[in-house]
Amino acid sequence: MMKVVIILVIPLVISLPAY
Repeated sequence: MMKVVIILVIPLVISLPAY
């Protein structure tokens, strides 16, 4: 279950600094 959360959170952490 934790892996699913990580897979969903990492793209957000990567995309937020782009803005």
